[in-house]
Amino acid sequence: MGTKLIEITKKRSALDYAFLSRESYDWFQKEVKKLTSPIDLAKEIAKLRRKAPFEVGGLYTYFYDPLHKDKLPYYDTFPLVIPLSLLPDGFIGLNLHYLSPMKRALFLDKLIDFDPYSTKDQKKRIDVAYDMLKATSSMKEYKPCLKRYLNTQIRSRIIPIKTSEWETALFLPTANFVGAKNAEVYRDSNKRMR
Repeated sequence: MGTKLIEITKKRSALDYAFLSRESYDWFQKEVKKLTSPIDLAKEIAKLRRKAPFEVGGLYTYFYDPLHKDKLPYYDTFPLVIPLSLLPDGFIGLNLHYLSPMKRALFLDKLIDFDPYSTKDQKKRIDVAYDMLKATSSMKEYKPCLKRYLNTQIRSRIIPIKTSEWETALFLPTANFVGAKNAEVYRDSNKRMR
């Protein structure tokens, strides 16, 4: 799995990386190394079948292979997700990759500000539910991001992203869309937010 992610990152042009800080790049390289062991992958999949590996409101990334990908116009094989609700066979979450990097940051700020129980400095997770997003007209960004994920389709170790690393992760070019280029996905997402 790690080599696939390394191949994806090598395909990106130098321009894609121009905005990255050294800290972002170093963090990303460290996390890629965690995806390389097939034994670790087998252990993670076994854990998935026993219990949910996610905390609602956290931020996670992993390789994903959609079950009905042939019916989707495009999909992200390396989502950056905030789970909103856990289900017996998976979860519903917000894949922030469906927004351009700047819109991801603005949306994450809105989500953090929306949570009345904590401040940005104390934030460990985002306490927001789908019904709350749907009822709030200022949170239209959720619409293109809302996705259903199945535990059995996760194809790598799940990487929880520490709160202190959220901003770094938002700006990394790790989205790997199949069936469309990032610019097309962002255009479609902008239309869905209207």
